[in-house]
Amino acid sequence: MKVRVEERPISVDEVLAAHSAGTLQEAFGIGTAAVIAPIACIGYREKDLNIPTGAPDALSKKLHTRLTNIQTAKEPDTHNWLLTV
Repeated sequence: MKVRVEERPISVDEVLAAHSAGTLQEAFGIGTAAVIAPIACIGYREKDLNIPTGAPDALSKKLHTRLTNIQTAKEPDTHNWLLTV
């Protein structure tokens, strides 16, 4: 999908700064069991940070579609993720 990926620890201060600056576009968890779960709100120190969800061009939506298409054989599994049982 040509998405730049960076795997690293992220501090709550970084999340707070991005939220304050208006650059926090979305947040989600992803895995094989849950597929993808958008995060709408993060509570921290008695404050709720509302996070945008549901944008038509959101990366989470694109990833969800792509992953479920692979799981249901609508797209090829080029990474050999699937196991027939």
